[in-house]
Amino acid sequence: MPKYTLHESHEWTGTWWIPGESDAHDANKTAGILKYSPAVGLTLELIGGWPYEESELGADGSIIRRGETKTWPVVHGIADGQPISLLGVWVTGARTHGMLNMFEGMPDHLELGAQTALVGCLIDDPAEEAFVGGCASIEKLTAWSGFVGIGGRRRYLSDGDSFQDRGGSIDFELPEPLVTRVADGLEWTLYQVSNRSMPSPTRGGRSASVREWTEIEFSSEDARKLEHIIDRLDAIADLISLSSLSACGIIGMSAFLPPTPELYPEDHPLRNQRHEVSILHQRITVPTPEKKVGFGGEMVITPADLDFGQLLPAWFRIHERFSAARSMVLGLRYVSSGYLEPRVVTAVAAAESFHRALDVLPPIPDEEFDVLRKLLLAAAPKERRGWVSDRLTRNDPTLKQRLVDLVERLGAAGERLVPNPASWARHAGNARNLLAHEGTSQDHDFEELYGVLEVTAAVVVMNFMKELGMDERQLIEAIDKHPVLSRAANEAREKFH
Repeated sequence: MPKYTLHESHEWTGTWWIPGESDAHDANKTAGILKYSPAVGLTLELIGGWPYEESELGADGSIIRRGETKTWPVVHGIADGQPISLLGVWVTGARTHGMLNMFEGMPDHLELGAQTALVGCLIDDPAEEAFVGGCASIEKLTAWSGFVGIGGRRRYLSDGDSFQDRGGSIDFELPEPLVTRVADGLEWTLYQVSNRSMPSPTRGGRSASVREWTEIEFSSEDARKLEHIIDRLDAIADLISLSSLSACGIIGMSAFLPPTPELYPEDHPLRNQRHEVSILHQRITVPTPEKKVGFGGEMVITPADLDFGQLLPAWFRIHERFSAARSMVLGLRYVSSGYLEPRVVTAVAAAESFHRALDVLPPIPDEEFDVLRKLLLAAAPKERRGWVSDRLTRNDPTLKQRLVDLVERLGAAGERLVPNPASWARHAGNARNLLAHEGTSQDHDFEELYGVLEVTAAVVVMNFMKELGMDERQLIEAIDKHPVLSRAANEAREKFH
């Protein structure tokens, strides 16, 4: 697991400076404490600091402060013996007590916020292509992988009438990693990690513990930007969230710098090893890795359903192609609280966006549409042609046609999920139109809006599963076994019959 996790608080004490301005001047480096917490993010408290107000030179040579605080793309530090780069830094507070410092714009205490911390390297440019891989531990990744290393058996002794538990044995064997390469040249590896403690003696005997979890990492022959590293790891978290139909946070993530063989002798074990850099920043979903979950029973798609070598490349293809629909439908899981009405609008918008990305044929041929449009414009009064033209800009299906099409393309699984697509599409379209165009939901009760939300989100998820390569049988099994999809099917039968 990455050294620093995103669900725990961390703290580093050291000296900090702005790269390029004070690298060579120890006197300008400032002592301070960097803190990270899941709720607040990254804060840096400096004892002293550097000029933090935007200023300009006046005509008489005086310094004119504009009343705005500075921002810095990068701040460097050496804290607790580790190099740290803070990216996207801004001022959150400052205090100045002495008159001289106040005149010079120097604070006695400076508080900064940062978007990202890289623990383990000093980088001058956040956009630098410096990293050759990334790694993450993600909630439910172990259940999704299906990896099982811990096993064993128990022994029982029979006295003729009952069985007495006589203990047993624990076996452990790491499963083989899964490896695949995707279109952008990245090689991905899914693997199991274990942590086994040595037996410790007690008055009653000895005890030991075994813990296992799954991580996923990728490597690249070409150096990549940090933004790309984080984006690829976020995409895997999206896949696990889609597979479990729940918000799955990243527990910890790292980026890798290339090896530096020139720093080590020929036979040194670190000569060809990549340098791991921990990535910390505040995220929407705070992970809870110690929370118990069912082992694999709540997944709608896993490497057991589709081969890892097929599943991961397919996911990265549709992750970009259906990016808007993916963001909206997963957003309903990542931010599960809030008013029902905007969530309904988001779900229907996700369905519409997904259908648009399919690039289906228009309702009528484009040539026929152009002829019909010209005829209608010619027949309209001159003063109304602009109005008619605005309403005939696109040769697109209606929203209700799009929704029905999304169900029908699922085949038998669509029939299982939504027995009456036309009824559901009518209710969903009417609800969206009232909420988005008229700003009211007075014609819809809470139960009906909830049904629209659950069924629409399920239809979008099922279409993602189809695009990943799952067949009708697998889609039907997913409806039958996953509580979220089963509940959506029940809502469709009860409310949209």
